[in-house]
Amino acid sequence: MKDQSQRQDSFTASAATGHHAPISGWWRPEDDPQPFRYVQRGEIMPALDGSQTRWTLVQQLEPLDRVRTLASQGQAIARAL
Repeated sequence: MKDQSQRQDSFTASAATGHHAPISGWWRPEDDPQPFRYVQRGEIMPALDGSQTRWTLVQQLEPLDRVRTLASQGQAIARAL
């Protein structure tokens, strides 16, 4: 029998447009790796360019933490160019 931490590792949160977000965090549409959107638990999952989509939780981060992560990735890319 798996312990609770193993079950959580294999769990992927997802929600469709128009449904409530089960978890606060950064989400991405399944059909397109961009754009990420921060959605609070209980908010209605948004449409993407006016179309319904299924969203997958990328990471449970506060918005500022995600901005810092993206900024550091952007700096690494700029240095490589």
